[in-house]
Amino acid sequence: MAEWIGGLLSGLPAWLIVIISIIIIFIIGAIWILAFDPGTVGGDPVLPFKRRKK
Repeated sequence: MAEWIGGLLSGLPAWLIVIISIIIIFIIGAIWILAFDPGTVGGDPVLPFKRRKK
């Protein structure tokens, strides 16, 4: 898996790898905050596998 990702990234310019990495980190951070720390957002936990209240 790591070799496959390394081979894929080796064909891209360095600035593009940096931008992609930053975007991935932001996405993971946003999901982490929404899923595990809802108090900072000011609402109930936003978990896709929980049933909605009727």
